[in-house]
Amino acid sequence: MDVEKELINYGLDDKEAKIYYALLQVGKESVFNIAKKSEIKRTTAYVILKSLVDKGLVGTEKTRKALLYFSLHPKKLLTQLEQKKRNLEEVMPAIMAVYNTLPEKPSIQIYEGIEAMKELYKESFDYMKKRKEIVYFGDAHHLEKYPELINMFIREMKNKSYNARELLPDDNFHREYARRQMEGGNPKHKIRFLPKDLLFLNDNGVYDNRLIIYSTQKELFAIVIESEPIARTYKSMFEMAWQMAKG
Repeated sequence: MDVEKELINYGLDDKEAKIYYALLQVGKESVFNIAKKSEIKRTTAYVILKSLVDKGLVGTEKTRKALLYFSLHPKKLLTQLEQKKRNLEEVMPAIMAVYNTLPEKPSIQIYEGIEAMKELYKESFDYMKKRKEIVYFGDAHHLEKYPELINMFIREMKNKSYNARELLPDDNFHREYARRQMEGGNPKHKIRFLPKDLLFLNDNGVYDNRLIIYSTQKELFAIVIESEPIARTYKSMFEMAWQMAKG
């Protein structure tokens, strides 16, 4: 386990996490030795130690030679988290009162790069593992530049518990893609082809309350919009196009 990473997740910044973790290892020490252990400048270490003292995570002891610092019992971290939770629970009714007066606003996130795309695909696979359907529609030509992503998707869609429908342009590239998908033998993965005059220039996915717009025309990225009305609208568009499409 990466202790420093978990300390950051707890709420410390990266330098606070380094100093606190160093203190756990060295015990009671001077600023000079703590800075050396954590590989942080002494002047910076002094400021951070003061901050940790103020947060109740670090104690001090004055000697004739120097002021020594030491970490208080690590259970203080849990105690403080529990107190934060109690404080939040107390004000939650007021927070919800404000939240409920706001009009619904969609959540929008942007995923960039191939690793982010893989993570987004994994999230969709996790959704299908619940035996729920995802629909995709659009042009996947741009993914010719990223065979790793296409191969990953084709490989995963062999899972016979995955439920998905795809609408694709009717051309050689997408016919070959469909052939490879059908070789996987998943009867719950259905593909149809769009009429020539019906074009979707991006690749789109809809599931749960999410609309995902994939784009790789210049840069590889996806926009994820979380909104029930928007997702329902695009799902309705898909269903109309599905009725017009051919197998």
